[in-house]
Amino acid sequence: MNGIKIGLSKNILAVSVGVAVSMFGTTANADPFISGSVSFVQTPGSTFTLTGGSSNFETATGFDFGGQTNNLLVVSTTLSGLTTTFPTMSLGTLSSFTFGPAPGVAVNPLWKITSAGSPYSFAATSFVIDQQTANAITLHGYGKLSLTGYADTDARWDFSANKTTDSQSFSMSTGTVPVPGTLAILGLGLAGMSLTRRKKA
Repeated sequence: MNGIKIGLSKNILAVSVGVAVSMFGTTANADPFISGSVSFVQTPGSTFTLTGGSSNFETATGFDFGGQTNNLLVVSTTLSGLTTTFPTMSLGTLSSFTFGPAPGVAVNPLWKITSAGSPYSFAATSFVIDQQTANAITLHGYGKLSLTGYADTDARWDFSANKTTDSQSFSMSTGTVPVPGTLAILGLGLAGMSLTRRKKA
C-alpha cells in the first residue's frame, strides 16, 4: 500500500465534528447530554493508506493510520467540557477503521481527545456506504459521544473522501440524534395539544 503524506497547506485532511443535542428528557439528578462542536485538521507529517488489498478508492474497504497518535489537530471547539479546558491547536487521535462490507467493524474510539486528564471520545458502531467510486467515498453511521460527567450521547457521523490527480483528502462530521426522552416528551406534548383542540371543538 502506498503511504499518503498529509500537510495542512494542501488541506489533505479536515475532520469536523459537530454536536447539537436537546436537553429534554433529563432529570435534575441525571448527567447532562453533550452539546457543541469540534473541528480538526490532520497533524502535518502523518500518513494513511487505503485497506482492502488495493490503493483504489473503488475497491478499498477501510483507512489505516498505522497506529499513529496525535494525528488530529484541534482548530476550534464548543463541545461540552472542552470549551474552557481544551485549547485550540491541541492534539487528538483518529483511529483506523474498516467500513466495508457494511455495516463495517465497530471502532471504540474512532477519535479521542484527553482534556484536563479526562478522555473525550466518539465510538462508531455502524458504517453505511452511500457512494464508492474510483475518486470518491461517502459514508455515514452512528455511535456514542462520551465524556466523564456527561451522559453518553447518541450521534450520527458522516465521512467523505475524495481523490484528485495529485492528492487525496477526506472530512468527517458528527452530530447528535434525538434521545428517547426527547421523543417521548415531544409525543406527550403533541397528544396534549390534540386533546385540547378536541375539547375546544
